[in-house]
Amino acid sequence: MHPRTAEFEAKLGAVRRMMEAHGWNWLLLQSPGSFAWLSGGGRSYIVDGDPRGVGLILVSLHSVHLLAANIELPRLPEEELPGLAIQVESVPWTEFFADPEPAVRGLTGGSRLASDLPFPDAVNAQQAVSELRSRLGPGDIARYRALGADTAAAVEATAREIRPGQNEFAAAAMLQEKLNRTGIVAPVLLVASDERIRQHRHPLPVNKAIDRYLMLVSCALRDGLWCSITRLVHFGPIDSNLQARALACASVDAAFITASRPGNRVSDAFAAGRAEYAAQGFAGEWREHHQGGPAGYGSREFFAGTGVDMEIGSGYSFAWNPSIAGVKSEDTVIVSGAPEDPRFEVITETGNWPGIEPPGNPVVRPAILQR
Repeated sequence: MHPRTAEFEAKLGAVRRMMEAHGWNWLLLQSPGSFAWLSGGGRSYIVDGDPRGVGLILVSLHSVHLLAANIELPRLPEEELPGLAIQVESVPWTEFFADPEPAVRGLTGGSRLASDLPFPDAVNAQQAVSELRSRLGPGDIARYRALGADTAAAVEATAREIRPGQNEFAAAAMLQEKLNRTGIVAPVLLVASDERIRQHRHPLPVNKAIDRYLMLVSCALRDGLWCSITRLVHFGPIDSNLQARALACASVDAAFITASRPGNRVSDAFAAGRAEYAAQGFAGEWREHHQGGPAGYGSREFFAGTGVDMEIGSGYSFAWNPSIAGVKSEDTVIVSGAPEDPRFEVITETGNWPGIEPPGNPVVRPAILQR
């Protein structure tokens, strides 16, 4: 039996139970995240930012089909879906990229169809699929831990190797190369130095020399899983105002994390983070940037605070990213345990980075590295 087979069959069973509960005859999985979740890490993207993959999985209560552009065959079943019992349906690329609906309807007919992305006359299953794939199993968690370790090692090594006088593009290139060595792609890679850290919350790198302060951010993708991390490095002594902001931001991040416990809802964690912003004297800062939310087979399944909500269970993951002008705190965390005994595993923690211990909270957050 192929290593992915048991995981695929267990997830397929969960999908079909969800379909039966909703009265769906077919479920179309179009997004690369859903494809990767069901297949145990298969890649359906060519452009890593495309919302729809080049291979679609169509599930009924009795069969599973891969619909793919002919130019992606036989690569997808051989390399991305090895050992999985999926019927392959080749679609001419001219039809697949223009409109895959006829190929899908050729299988589903007039039966009730749901889809994880918008699709003509299909039920919107995005939230239901998001909740299902948020429940990480043992295989997901093992791959996620490996991704977190490799991503953190690359980011922290870059922070230690980059030098004042080099520019932000050099820092981005250095980090990208380290990530790529381990099969990681970085659809989001942000770099800012000095005053740009305070001015911009989503700073793409520019051709600017680094002087005294640097921020490195990566949303890293491998096996369909996404982890997010931010690290700050300062060349020379750190002034007291920046240290105070870093402590405040770490306190907010710790509040988000400890409220992300099984039995709570994402809205509870968001409220806890907002309250801590106010307690730290930065009540309005949460409005200046999204705060993150549930992660896993999406960089965020959704952003907390946007009206979408979900009950948190054991095996869920989060990437919160609070920021206060000039500082940011971000790691990827797997939540487990019970409501009365929650555990928070920071998978992007190497143990080789200085930490901040927020008063009254046991969760240690990353400090600014002084070099």
